[in-house]
Amino acid sequence: MQEFIVSNLTEAARVLPYRYEDADYGRFTKGLAKTVLLKFYMLTHQWDKAVEIGDELCGEDMEGNPDYGYRLVDDYNSLFDMSTEKNPEVIFAATAKRGITHGDNQWLAHAMTSDFPTPDNITKWGGYKLAWPFYQEYEADKGRDHRLDRIHAEYVGTGDDPVTHSYAIDRPSNGLLYLGAVPQKYSFDGTVGDEMSNDIPVYRYADVVTLYGEALVRSTNTVPEKSKKALNMLRTRAGLDPLPDVEMNTPELYLDALLKERGIEFYYEGVRRQDLIRHGKFIEKALEKARFAGFSTEKIDKQVDGVYKYERFPLPTSVITEGKGLIKQNPGCCISNGIPTECLPRSVTRSVSHRRRTFPATCMRSRSGRSTRWMSVTNVCRRLSNNWAARASKRPNSIGTSGPTNPGISCHGPRRSSIWTESWSSPMCAATSRSPIG
Repeated sequence: MQEFIVSNLTEAARVLPYRYEDADYGRFTKGLAKTVLLKFYMLTHQWDKAVEIGDELCGEDMEGNPDYGYRLVDDYNSLFDMSTEKNPEVIFAATAKRGITHGDNQWLAHAMTSDFPTPDNITKWGGYKLAWPFYQEYEADKGRDHRLDRIHAEYVGTGDDPVTHSYAIDRPSNGLLYLGAVPQKYSFDGTVGDEMSNDIPVYRYADVVTLYGEALVRSTNTVPEKSKKALNMLRTRAGLDPLPDVEMNTPELYLDALLKERGIEFYYEGVRRQDLIRHGKFIEKALEKARFAGFSTEKIDKQVDGVYKYERFPLPTSVITEGKGLIKQNPGCCISNGIPTECLPRSVTRSVSHRRRTFPATCMRSRSGRSTRWMSVTNVCRRLSNNWAARASKRPNSIGTSGPTNPGISCHGPRRSSIWTESWSSPMCAATSRSPIG
């Protein structure tokens, strides 16, 4: 299977252009194929091959190969502004446009708390938080880190009787910031209701250059000057001082420093999980986060045949079938009728009939700021696999009755709600089902 992946990406990189005109912006390019291949080599610990890709994309001076045209932009926050979204740092972005079903960006609606002071035309459900232990990794006392500009650890709410929110106030009182700070990340420009047109960066040159630095260290078991420069390029761009040599002059020190820096740089960009798994720290950090939040840790460190059951997502049976023997299920994952079982924490299992077939429907309880909702695992997984925030204005029905006519948005549970939203950050499941549970 690994050979199949490599051959496909290699052939794509051979035939694809370096870039497109604006009309074709967002299509797969040669640089994107190389970037995904770099990610694959890092995931599979093929350090020498990752170095080869890094050499090609980054160039001798680490400032980017002019053939590809990638480089770091000067202003970190401009990466997430609508007016500067087509910039030389973004290798690939999920394009977004307000008014197109499942084609818009709904980040702010999910991230901003209900009383956060924003323009009046913005919908705010609240939900996403930057966990307090992670927020405290930022070095606000060592220079000004501009990556903190849109992370709100304290604010005064709106309303007739404004309330001040902070760690010191909300943590003891179970307030809106009980779990963490507000990760605004994107600018408010152009947002109407819950819809934004800000493109969502998926792969950035900052990701490539730091992975290159890591691959060099792992390949040579030394800390080359290129690797030090890669790390400090992110720090100085953010307004921090370069990391002193004494804090990264061994492979162990460097890798720890880089893991921390990448976490800070790429918060909520889908990078952290792969990084922690590659560094062998995913379970450790998941346990820390769950304990801080007061959640159960019962399943996090569960092992099957010596492998952590929840370190990797289960693969959909449809993908395994289409692979015709090339694709194997991840260790520890159990599939029933195309749906992974025991894949969501604090779940309840029910049986729901649809079109003469019976599916085990696991439901997860989620809080999104206004009410409690129950979602069937099929819909959770479908939305996750599509990688888009889902929304629907249809009213879901209770267990035992037929749900909405729009397939894939139905929901079963003891509570009713006029709006169904995807308000969790990392459900432990990534499967799809072609048959809706109605």
